Amino acid sequence: MIKAFQDINPKHPLWEFRRILKPGGLFRANVTDRAVREETAADDDLSDKESGYFYLTRNPGAEDQNEVKPLGRITTKAGEDVPYYRMMRSYYRWELKSIFGDCGFEIFSEKPIILPKEVWLNSSAARGMKHNPKRLELIDKFGGYPGSIDVIARSLTDPKINQ
Repeated sequence: MIKAFQDINPKHPLWEFRRILKPGGLFRANVTDRAVREETAADDDLSDKESGYFYLTRNPGAEDQNEVKPLGRITTKAGEDVPYYRMMRSYYRWELKSIFGDCGFEIFSEKPIILPKEVWLNSSAARGMKHNPKRLELIDKFGGYPGSIDVIARSLTDPKINQ
């Protein structure tokens, strides 16, 4: 599951993957790192710190923003009412351990994914964006943006699962 956790409740598909995997089978996911997002958040980032959701207020794939209907509207800290086109969720590592564990998996590898600086700066998510100095500092430190975690989990042989 590459970048799917941010858009869905991950427990439902994890249960299904756990059902079809043999005991000891491997599952891999790419998950947005909430700690990195919070560390590099700009003052004008639109996010809900309690839930981990963040809102995209432009549609990166559309040339003309008027061609796409927003999902809803959100009020900025400055009081401006702006449309948002996507809600995405990020996760702390401890949350991932709990989610995977509840679904019968054990995480045995979790490493940051470093998106090279030039790739990140030219991505649809970053293009046209006012670049946050905290994020750029982190990118320079790591040689790229470490905004995601590559998680590899093993299905448990005899999971003690609370459905």
